[in-house]
Amino acid sequence: MSLITSGDEATMHGRTRGVIEAAMARPRDGHLVVVTHHAPHPACLPSAYRTGWAAGNAASDLSQLTDSGQAQLWVHGHIHGTIDMTRPGGTRIVCNAAGPGFTNLAFRDDWVIEV
Repeated sequence: MSLITSGDEATMHGRTRGVIEAAMARPRDGHLVVVTHHAPHPACLPSAYRTGWAAGNAASDLSQLTDSGQAQLWVHGHIHGTIDMTRPGGTRIVCNAAGPGFTNLAFRDDWVIEV
């Protein structure tokens, strides 16, 4: 059994980011929706968690991608909360996680987003 290192994590992050960047760069007809597990921007985290030790486990700073305007919608999970924000380039970022045991009181089970 081998342990995962911070270097391993950085390599995996870079590889995954590259896949997302390549997909976003492809020509397409219609809208682009990106779906990830982790939040794509620190602003997706509640302010109290943005500087804590676990912030990097929940969100990355992908503002170069979220602010490019290439994606109309970016949906993510992991933070166990509900957010709805629009980045400067126009990408709307949403999360509507119910949370463990449906503890997110802001969870909207009837939320539908049209793109």
